[in-house]
Amino acid sequence: MDSLATQERVFKGINQAHPDLFSDKNEPLEAAAVGNKPVYLDFNGGALSSDAGLLLLKEVDDRIGLTEAAAAVLSDPRDPRYTAHSVQDLLRQCVYQIAAGYEDGNDSNTLRFEPIIKMAAGRLPLSGAPLASQPTISRFQNRPSRTQLYRMATCIFEQFIASYDEAPEIIVLDFDDTDSQTADVPSATAISSLRCSMRTTAVIVICHFTSTKASPANSSRLS
Repeated sequence: MDSLATQERVFKGINQAHPDLFSDKNEPLEAAAVGNKPVYLDFNGGALSSDAGLLLLKEVDDRIGLTEAAAAVLSDPRDPRYTAHSVQDLLRQCVYQIAAGYEDGNDSNTLRFEPIIKMAAGRLPLSGAPLASQPTISRFQNRPSRTQLYRMATCIFEQFIASYDEAPEIIVLDFDDTDSQTADVPSATAISSLRCSMRTTAVIVICHFTSTKASPANSSRLS
């Protein structure tokens, strides 16, 4: 069961049973003064978020223009009269949610109101309109054709090349696998007949390149 959706249902149940518990009308509690200074206990909390790091990711994205370039190759067959979210808005929402660890499209129903993700998508954190809901995100993720996916991959590759001071003459991708022992038997776990244990396998890609100013290969990147 989706954890965010479960938390939302629990919160709604508590709020219905005790409507004053989370009300903004609750008055702060006055505690004993400290150094002639009054002390109040306020349980409203305010607008809080644990995903502030997305704002740094947004700064990088704005600088290199990755989501803008990727969104430009995606077609939009929707009627603009009934469109509330642009292609770039939807792509940014997907990218930032996944970067924050919310890869499930169902999370959009809750995160569309999340202040930091709204800011990362270019909207005001509180007064800005909510982001897209799960059905909209699901349709967006399943709409691109193979041609559009290829063009998006080309955009990512061009950004990768542009990250170097000088475009390399040769790129060699070195694929290696590694594993780590697991205590459970998840779906991604395979049985290692050589080690007689349960392990997950991760693929590491090392990129070697050569440039016109140095030979042979003078650098590598790990992804």
